[in-house]
Parts: sequence; C-alpha cells; structure tokens
Amino acid sequence: MLSRLVLWLERGIAGWKTKKKRVGPVATIGPDDESTEEAMMEAIYADWDAVLARCLKPGAEGQGVTYAAMDYEALARDEGFGRVVDGLAKLDADAVAAAGANVRAALYVNAYNVLCCAHVVRSVRGGTLPASIRDLSTKKSEIWDLAAGVVAGEEVSLNKVEHQVLRSGFDEPRIHACVNCASRSCPDLRGEAYRGKRLDSQMSDQTRRWLADETKGLSTKAGAPRPTISRIFLWFEGDFKPGGVAAFVAAWAPDDKAAAVAKDPRFDYYPYDWSLNGTRRG
Repeated sequence: MLSRLVLWLERGIAGWKTKKKRVGPVATIGPDDESTEEAMMEAIYADWDAVLARCLKPGAEGQGVTYAAMDYEALARDEGFGRVVDGLAKLDADAVAAAGANVRAALYVNAYNVLCCAHVVRSVRGGTLPASIRDLSTKKSEIWDLAAGVVAGEEVSLNKVEHQVLRSGFDEPRIHACVNCASRSCPDLRGEAYRGKRLDSQMSDQTRRWLADETKGLSTKAGAPRPTISRIFLWFEGDFKPGGVAAFVAAWAPDDKAAAVAKDPRFDYYPYDWSLNGTRRG
C-alpha cells in the first residue's frame, strides 16, 4: 500500500512539473509521404546523420541498463555538430510555422535531441564531462529550464521544446520514445535524424525498439509479480490516451510481451538511471 502511495505522489508531482501548455491547435502525425517538402532542413539532417555515425556507439551497458552511448568529447570537437546547432538557429520561422505537422514534429524532436547534447558539449568544452545531465542544473533552475539553444530564431529550453511544442502541439504519445534526455534510462538516441517524410515509420520503429528493451522499456519475466515498464509511463500517464498505458504498451510491444501485458495490465516501474549516456575515449 505504501509503495502505491509513493507512486501516486510521484505521478502527481511529475504531472504538475510537466503540465502541457497549449497555445494553438493540436496536430496529428500522418502517414509517411516521400513527397513531403523539407528541403530547408535537409543539410542540417545530413550533418546530424553524419555526426551520429561518428559519435554514437550503440550497445553500451552500465548498471544493468543498455543504451546507445554518445562520445561527448568527440562531439565537442566535431565541426558537423556545430553546423547542426547553427543550422537549427538560422531556420526561417515563417517557413517552419507553415510546414506540415510531420515536418514540424520531426524538426522539434531533432532539436530536442541536438540541444540536449549541446548542454553536455558546453560543459565538456568548459573542462567537465558531467556524471549526469542533471548536474548541469543551477541553484535557481533545473537543466530542463535553462536556455538550451535557438530554433528558428527563438531561444528555447528543453522543457519548452518537449512540453510546450511537442506534447502540447501534437496528439502523439510515440514522441516519448523519440526524445532523449542524455541519460541511460531514456529511450535510446536514434542513429539517424528524424525526417518528416518518414516520421511515422521512424516513430513506430523507435517505440517498438524501446518496448523490446528488457533493461529499461518493458520486462515480462516469468516469476515477476507483474510487468515492469519505464517510469516515463508513470510520469506522463495522461499522454497515453485513448486506451491508457496498458493499451499502448500492448499495441507496440513484441507479441510475447503484449500477451503478458494483456493478462495483467498492472505495472511495476524500473528505477530511472540518470547517469549520462556517454562514453569516454581510450
């Protein structure tokens, strides 16, 4: 009973801290369309693809959690990463606002992931590779509320991108599988840029990969009292509608795990490892 009360309190605090702030109509993600026009982002995405190929190392493991590790020291020296950050800042705001839902969602998912890395890169350039991105918080503000960078001429924080732009602007719970907060227990950073023309299939693939990961996504091990899922489902429970968390997990999990969830839609939650998803060279 006490543990359930603690979870209820944790869910309530998380909901209060991450409340949506809708400032316009809510969009939905449409099917893939190779004719989608996003030429203004293509150079940025090509650079991001190349940076990820050089600096992201899949298959790392730490404290029982598997994750895609970013070589932040290499990233801090990578000229391509600088072009990505500069390119996001110089995008035309009117053109971004006029773009279709898939194009805008892809842009801001990429922006979140890039600017989260940029926080760590600034620390590395200052001489410190943090043990956790949360170590970059100040006495006055958590890291999520600090200025992270510029997108289309607007200075943004990670919280603004995640909660005001993505969660508030799009009716799409798969977003949670795609944004990466530079921590081991986050869904893995994808090894390619998200693109509007393929966003639906990329999001679906990312969600399936997340729920196939038994170290931080979903575990249905025999003998466990109930399935264990990411704490993200606790913190953002209200985003997984209609149907709720159990229906979402069952829809995207591997077949054997989905069957276990259908038998018992109650969940336990993994502890969240906020250790940096980084790797040291040498």
